[in-house]
Amino acid sequence: MKRLSFISSSYLAKNFFLYLTSTLILILFFSTQSCKSPTAPSGNGNLSLTVADVSCTEVWLNLKINNIPLPTNIVIKKNGSPFLSINLTSKDTTLYDSTLLPNKTYSYQAEYDKGFVTEKSEAVTAKTMDTTSSNFTWQTFTFGVGGDNGFNDVAVVSPTSIWAVGKFSIQDSGTYNAAHWDGKKWNYVKIQFYTVCGQEQKTTYAARSIYVFNDSTIWIGMDGDQIAVLNGLNQTSIMCLPISFGINKIWGENIKSVYVAGDGGNILHYNGQNWQKIESGTTLNIQDIWGVTDPTTGENQILCIASNIFTSDGNMLLQIKNNQAQVVSNQGLPPSYFSSVWFKNSNLAYLGGSGVFKSYNFIDMPNWKPITPKITSYYTNIKTGKRLHYFFSNLIIIIISESLQNLC
Repeated sequence: MKRLSFISSSYLAKNFFLYLTSTLILILFFSTQSCKSPTAPSGNGNLSLTVADVSCTEVWLNLKINNIPLPTNIVIKKNGSPFLSINLTSKDTTLYDSTLLPNKTYSYQAEYDKGFVTEKSEAVTAKTMDTTSSNFTWQTFTFGVGGDNGFNDVAVVSPTSIWAVGKFSIQDSGTYNAAHWDGKKWNYVKIQFYTVCGQEQKTTYAARSIYVFNDSTIWIGMDGDQIAVLNGLNQTSIMCLPISFGINKIWGENIKSVYVAGDGGNILHYNGQNWQKIESGTTLNIQDIWGVTDPTTGENQILCIASNIFTSDGNMLLQIKNNQAQVVSNQGLPPSYFSSVWFKNSNLAYLGGSGVFKSYNFIDMPNWKPITPKITSYYTNIKTGKRLHYFFSNLIIIIISESLQNLC
């Protein structure tokens, strides 16, 4: 089990314990048979069951069928006993089980009864993760003097490379808009932006967002029409956007496919040469954008959350597909503000803001539910790739983890 580390404007912690309780979202019922049918050999290719993901108390299974007419009834056995019976209408389906215990091994197998013969998939095993320690060690860091200081975004590359951007004044040194942690100390950085985009004069405007592709390619956005590009701690160039808005978040598969989202419902896509505006269908501020790339198909799945924080304008969850924005149902979400979205595949997504919510199979059957027990009563802004951060007004906690699987 990998250890989790925290960096804060007030605290640095090295461990974190998070145990997510969950509920079963599939309707379960058991099938009984009056007589036992002959069984075909396992692994005949018509039924394929694989483990897609595992957490401390949950498992995601991928079921694929071939040469079986649809719709059809499939029985899933867990540890040799009937567990789930489903009327299958698709050749590729994700199943979910949240009735598990930490640090236990479970066996699953799919069965298809076609009359006189019962076909079976190969049995697969899934071992749930163990829970982590809740012992903490704290270290305090203070940034800036006076009231006009604060961070707007953070990016965790590794325990020896962490970025925080915003605006803060260091006594006898001036105003900075970025800080970089090298594993031992914070190094203050002045990111330069044009006073008027494309002209010679530059200044240190407050930085609003950051995205780290790698240590040599870092993009930092401002409240306006510019993105600064860095190689390590050295700034190399400034990009001018075709329109001006507060750049709240940046996400990109690589530098030839980057999305910038921000105030006024603005979303831009960069293809390595040109910027294209994506119509969001809303004037709510796009607070966050996050995406993943399907390793099998190579396609991107991208979500945005839009809301005007601290107002009652509601919220809107968007999916970007083929560079077009589509509304995703936010069934189960309260009509309040949300500021962050994260997911690692189609199985599970998180939203943060007025509470922290999660949804399974959030594209096809969204049903957002609050995480219990409640993580915090403060407003949250969650952002993670292989990492997860929480923002509480003047407190920033960064949880470093190689995967959400470690957050048990």
